[in-house]
Amino acid sequence: MSVLTDPQIAAMNVEFESLAPADSIRATAHLFGDGAALSTSFGADSMGLIHMATRIKPDMRVIFIDTGWHFPETLEFMQAMTARFKLNLQVFHPQISHEHFVKQHGYLYQNDPDRCCAINKVEPMERAIQGVDCWISGVRRSQASTRVATPNIERRPSGIVKVYPIVRWSTKQIYDYMQAQDLPHHPLWDKGYISIGCAPCTQRIGAGEDERAGRWRGQSKIECGLHTKI
Repeated sequence: MSVLTDPQIAAMNVEFESLAPADSIRATAHLFGDGAALSTSFGADSMGLIHMATRIKPDMRVIFIDTGWHFPETLEFMQAMTARFKLNLQVFHPQISHEHFVKQHGYLYQNDPDRCCAINKVEPMERAIQGVDCWISGVRRSQASTRVATPNIERRPSGIVKVYPIVRWSTKQIYDYMQAQDLPHHPLWDKGYISIGCAPCTQRIGAGEDERAGRWRGQSKIECGLHTKI
């Protein structure tokens, strides 16, 4: 475990601004070792960051939250990528099964999406990062207005250090990296789905819309809470 002071984190935030994503991951892996873990939703461009991280640390813990509401294509993609790249995948589920959730709450995402996310995403992630010192995330500034001020590294209110290696990259940059490395992308990307989450709350985006415009369309919601509440 590497304990970083707030001044050290502030200095690293400045340093990481000029580092290539792989170098940020390398520095993070050196500092935190097995205390670092990467989260992924196995979304459209997810294999870019996963590939970078596991080339540097092949046994890097990869956390996936199976909400019970994912597209079938997402779960198939997760299984295929885990086998192909021999990922050290750790899957976490909500405390209540999908069937019992629907029986108890119905289609909660329709009338209270924040609570739906809290039960099916946020709470499982809180369990997933217990014992984790550093959480590596694929959040990028260009994804949405809520993310434009995301730093390179920060300490979250929970105390965990969070690193965003590709925070400065555009969609084109991550796509170009995946093309150069011959990495597969989520099959729904070819159908116009750019930001892919739970199936009921994900739609295609139109020309000129930001990447997350298809999430919770028609509702005053942009974030699920994973990157705002933890």
